[in-house]
Amino acid sequence: MATKLLHKRGTSDPTASDLDVGEIGINTTDGGIFTKTSGGSIVEAGGGGGGATINNNADNRVITGSGTSGTLEAESTFTYTPSSSNYVLDLSGQDSYVKVGATSTGNTYIRNRQGTSYYYHNGGGKWHFGSTASGTIQFDTVSKIMAEMKPNAEVTLWHNNTKQFETTTDGVNVLGGVLGLKNTGTQSELRLYCESNNAHFAAIKAPAHSDFSGNLTFTLPGGYGSNNQVLTSNGSGGLSWTTPASGGTYTAGTGLNLSSNAFSIAYGNSSSNAVRKITTSTSAPSGGSDGDIWIKYT
Repeated sequence: MATKLLHKRGTSDPTASDLDVGEIGINTTDGGIFTKTSGGSIVEAGGGGGGATINNNADNRVITGSGTSGTLEAESTFTYTPSSSNYVLDLSGQDSYVKVGATSTGNTYIRNRQGTSYYYHNGGGKWHFGSTASGTIQFDTVSKIMAEMKPNAEVTLWHNNTKQFETTTDGVNVLGGVLGLKNTGTQSELRLYCESNNAHFAAIKAPAHSDFSGNLTFTLPGGYGSNNQVLTSNGSGGLSWTTPASGGTYTAGTGLNLSSNAFSIAYGNSSSNAVRKITTSTSAPSGGSDGDIWIKYT
């Protein structure tokens, strides 16, 4: 029978006093293999229930693999330099992800789930751009920016590499030149709120669909106008300030004349036959002259 060569072994991980430098020890419970470095530290060389350990002199173990759960646990900084520029870390599978952190507020994931990529936090934590420069979100394959976050808290949205929307200290700017308010089945309206806790608003509302005969565009005048002027339309969408007519004579039917603040009712279709007197009484009309008006009441 061949001679057996047995290393030091035990049912638990060896300590520094259990091994000499370079000597190998085995944990017979989980199969872990250990050795002692010249610095006197015990490091795990492999095994441990079918997993694997990559060693690092600064902190003993960098990554520990679990043979049962398929997870990797990092104990210090892990740097991976790929042999090509195609990828840095390739995680294949229908639901592959990298989890960062495990706090009371949740975890952060970089995840690929059935062909859809996510970067998300499943708790109440915050996302930070750790650079003093602007951070962008874009499709790298087409080099088109979708959104940009700047250090001064400005946020911009882009379409086809053209900035269309931005937040400012005063509010927001729409840079494309056209602001559309669409809806899901009700007439769109623009609400302008008051300064007191947004308690009231004045709204401009679109007409109902049945009232439209085509799209409407109104062009505002280029000035404030004068006192008491009114806004009038030219029938084609152009608006201008106009002074309403005043004074003069307005005729509403034959014999009725309205002039400034006075009015007269003529008879016989002649403006010279003006009213001379209006009488009110509880009795029937009596006497009077041509052109008088008698009003009886009870």
